[in-house]
Amino acid sequence: MDTTKLNDKVVFYEALVEQHRPYIIAIVSARASNKSDIDDIVQDVFLRGFKAIDTIMNHENPVGWLVRTAINVLKEYYKAERRTDRISETLIAQNREIWISYLNSDKYKEALEVLTEEELLLLKLRHVIGLSIAEICTELKFGEAKAKKKLVNARKKLRKAAKDNNLLK
Repeated sequence: MDTTKLNDKVVFYEALVEQHRPYIIAIVSARASNKSDIDDIVQDVFLRGFKAIDTIMNHENPVGWLVRTAINVLKEYYKAERRTDRISETLIAQNREIWISYLNSDKYKEALEVLTEEELLLLKLRHVIGLSIAEICTELKFGEAKAKKKLVNARKKLRKAAKDNNLLK
């Protein structure tokens, strides 16, 4: 790619971000109240924008593209949050004794081996120790959205591994 074209894209995008960042923050802030979540969502919006710079530059309304992306990211965030709550309540019991028995059981050992150390740590902090998402974020230096996504993904992996090992129906 021609460096002049790349430079033009970067200059265009930097100006777009600088001019419209407060507007995108206001849109996200109207729907998300946690500062950490707002920061994560806004960052995700602008990262997606940068990845789609060619589309945005040719779009008749680049700001509209950013607004639509912000709304979509918010929807994804809340969908993941609802799914996290539903999975927590129904598929993976939050009862500490059950979690402790899972973690100490040979029966579940193979299923637990699919998790990374970080995923296992997140699940232990949340379900065995009983830390809130905010407390986990403080401990691990994550944003809330990132911690929630990682927990959702860890639960999915564990659930799939449990099903593959005939531990769940």
